[in-house]
Amino acid sequence: MTSLRSRIDDINAAEAAVSERSVVSLLEDCKTVMKRSAAFYRSVDEPQKLLDLEPTQNVVDLTRKIIQNPKLPLSSDILHAYFTCRPFPDTQDAISALELFYKRNKDPKAFVDPNVAMIPLRNALLRNEIKDAIRIIDLSAAHPRWRQHASRAAMKGVYAWLGFSGGVMVAAEALMRSGAFGLIESTLWLQSMLAAYLGNTGILLYIVMAGRRSDAAGRVTWARGFPQHKWYPRAQELIMMTKVAEADELNPENNGEVSPYVRSELARRNMMLLQSEDEANMKEYWARGGEGFTWVEPDQDPADLLRRQKLQTTPSIAPPNLPKQAN
Repeated sequence: MTSLRSRIDDINAAEAAVSERSVVSLLEDCKTVMKRSAAFYRSVDEPQKLLDLEPTQNVVDLTRKIIQNPKLPLSSDILHAYFTCRPFPDTQDAISALELFYKRNKDPKAFVDPNVAMIPLRNALLRNEIKDAIRIIDLSAAHPRWRQHASRAAMKGVYAWLGFSGGVMVAAEALMRSGAFGLIESTLWLQSMLAAYLGNTGILLYIVMAGRRSDAAGRVTWARGFPQHKWYPRAQELIMMTKVAEADELNPENNGEVSPYVRSELARRNMMLLQSEDEANMKEYWARGGEGFTWVEPDQDPADLLRRQKLQTTPSIAPPNLPKQAN
């Protein structure tokens, strides 16, 4: 612990810029110290008491000072090392670290990787800190810098497909004019067919890729009418909001439903909840006035009801006439 403090003091007093690797090394050393402390205090009956021990608080204070030191760089790798420190940083400390990232990195291409932000997001949801979890999403997957990066990545795929399509059309043009298929006066019809085929294939491929990432979210989907070309750049935000909605639904105070606050956040992001089978059946029940539905008591087995209905609709088979026995 003393060596860690001395290293941090040396960094504070240093005039030269500190490398990113040095900061990550410091945080890794803090993890090592914490592991030794945890092993030493395994005899503690309640793990929560470990947070109140002096060695634990010393490590927490050291990691907080490393992140808040304005002389030190802050990158996604440093944030990952910080977020994986044990005990995990408080949600407010994690949010503060994300905010500091954008203050220190003025480059518009610098962003927080949503996979890194997923670590404090899960911890916030475990602590039932829904509003803070949404704030973490706003600072990562919903941040303009990440959206721009994801859009650029999507456009690179589009440009690659356009280059491939252009190469195919040039090769087809050269092959048709080589004389291998006889004398061809015009290849305009072929170029038109290839352009239409490759264009439609590219559009369908983009929609399928965006749809797969959106379908992976599960409980949340895009609102009706939301443009499909925006699905792929914001797929990570959809996945993170799904985790928030699922955690909020499990909150006993919400009685198995998503709270109005989370619903409003979904609407603000052009998202909506997918209806469960029970919700869909209930809406259909009220829309049809109960027609076609059979009420089943809680203590009745639906399979038993189906068996009885089948027996009622199946014509009974009369027993054969048996000869009368002589007295």
